[in-house]
Amino acid sequence: MSTPVLGNIDCALLLEIKEEINNVWNDTGSRAAEYVADVEPALAILKNQTARFEVLEQPDKDRELKVWWVDDCDNEDPTPISDLCTIDGDEAGTLCADYALNEGFEKSFSVTEEKFRTSGLTMAQYIAPIMLKKMQLLDEYWAAKALTALQLAAGVNKYAGQYDVVGNKTYIPAPAWNSDVFGYFDTALWMNKLGMSRMISGTLLKQHMWKVGMETTNPNGEAEVAKMTAFGVPYFSRRMDTDLGYKAAFLFNVNTLAMATKARHSIYGPEGREIKKDGTLWSTIQSKNLPGVVYDLYAQESCVNGDIKHAWKIVTRGGIFQNPTGCDSDLTGVLQFVCGIAP
Repeated sequence: MSTPVLGNIDCALLLEIKEEINNVWNDTGSRAAEYVADVEPALAILKNQTARFEVLEQPDKDRELKVWWVDDCDNEDPTPISDLCTIDGDEAGTLCADYALNEGFEKSFSVTEEKFRTSGLTMAQYIAPIMLKKMQLLDEYWAAKALTALQLAAGVNKYAGQYDVVGNKTYIPAPAWNSDVFGYFDTALWMNKLGMSRMISGTLLKQHMWKVGMETTNPNGEAEVAKMTAFGVPYFSRRMDTDLGYKAAFLFNVNTLAMATKARHSIYGPEGREIKKDGTLWSTIQSKNLPGVVYDLYAQESCVNGDIKHAWKIVTRGGIFQNPTGCDSDLTGVLQFVCGIAP
């Protein structure tokens, strides 16, 4: 391990830490499992979204994006042909929405070198799992934000069918949660004009999905799998039931929600930028659970009570955005289905 110089953050140490993070992450035992985050709500959005926010994600600029669209909600029937020399009509309006990466949060920690005088661990070996844990918490915070976005975006189901719609929730009794319920989902999507949809659930259908997956060697099993993957393989979240406080599943159009993040320090490369005046290093680190998400990393050395203190801060900036609704505000592109009896 390289020897740090006080007031001069060691870039080599940072690279050692990142290498050790990879070692911990690639461990096939329980050590790596501790840092696996439950991020399925965020993954469901990130892996399927069609919107791109290159303007907002530029690391060296903080910008806002304004999206305009025509506001024409005319729903009147056509009228008989009138005087063709006189042409008139109502003028359509315009609406706009502003998008900016205005959410930001952080996790930080510190260690002192005195701790390593009697320790069998190198500094990199000590810091790496702490950093992984902090990143896991940031990853899961984004996932919680994504689940909240799905909740808030849920529209009013236009097709109750054999079930009950109350507000933006469709209540389906527990016995109906099997592969046959996907026939109802398909009709609901059609009636609500939701194409290209994906599903995310908590424990609902998880066990049934395993069962039909084990029975693909017979024709009936293949048919069951085909039903349950009609909208792609469902996403299942370990924390969703707890976070919601009830069991539910969401179907969402891939054009409805999008997540964008930005790492300001990505322009400085893997070794980062050293700020010599205060012994600070600006760098980045890749999320291990969210593909494409990069966090800003701040490192600083200082002398505290006769000991050298290493302080670290991991910062994320971003946002989760909803596509503007049209004239029918009930058609948001997201439907929520709850396991239970309507109140």
